[in-house]
Amino acid sequence: AGLKVEAPVLYRGVHVGRVESIAIEPGMSGRINIRIGVQEGTPVTKSTYAQLGYQGVTGLAYVSLNDDGSSAELLSAAGGEPPRIGLRPSVFDSGLDMIATIGELAERLRSGAKDFPSLVGDARGAFASLGALSHKLEERSLAFDRMSTSLEEVGNAARSFNDETLPRFNSLVEQLNRDTRALDRVLNALDENPQSFVFGAPRKKPGPGEPGFSDGGR
Repeated sequence: AGLKVEAPVLYRGVHVGRVESIAIEPGMSGRINIRIGVQEGTPVTKSTYAQLGYQGVTGLAYVSLNDDGSSAELLSAAGGEPPRIGLRPSVFDSGLDMIATIGELAERLRSGAKDFPSLVGDARGAFASLGALSHKLEERSLAFDRMSTSLEEVGNAARSFNDETLPRFNSLVEQLNRDTRALDRVLNALDENPQSFVFGAPRKKPGPGEPGFSDGGR
């Protein structure tokens, strides 16, 4: 990052010390320890963090100490080891990451642009299929309309049958009922006087004033 020994250390923009050493931490590949010395009384707390800053014209790096205010407890040494201050990405580092991200996004857009014509073709095919489906649905709708008309005609024919044919049918049923009752009367008469079926019904005796009338009481 361009940081060197004797680089300045700033606490919220105020010069408070210098970088004393830069070394790879033993047994921790890829981790670098930056040992700094600061003036006595510098309020380094558990919420103090370090960032790398860069001087405008020269571009030389320095250590910038800041505090997010989450803890007021002063940082102290433990087990004979000097206290450790966490390092956070600087604004410059964040900018580099953002540039890299934008470059990656641009590359993806370029790759996607190659597939854009095929996507357009797929979209056109989908719209064509949608149009065909709409046409088929319209045909089905017309078929249902024709079926509804046919059912209505059947209903009209049924109503015509009820209005014209049913009264004549009822008249025939009534006549059949009358004939059935007359036949019942004939059968009852035969049951009471079977010989009348051969000799006919007995004659009625003549009444007073009729020929052949006789008064047996005189």
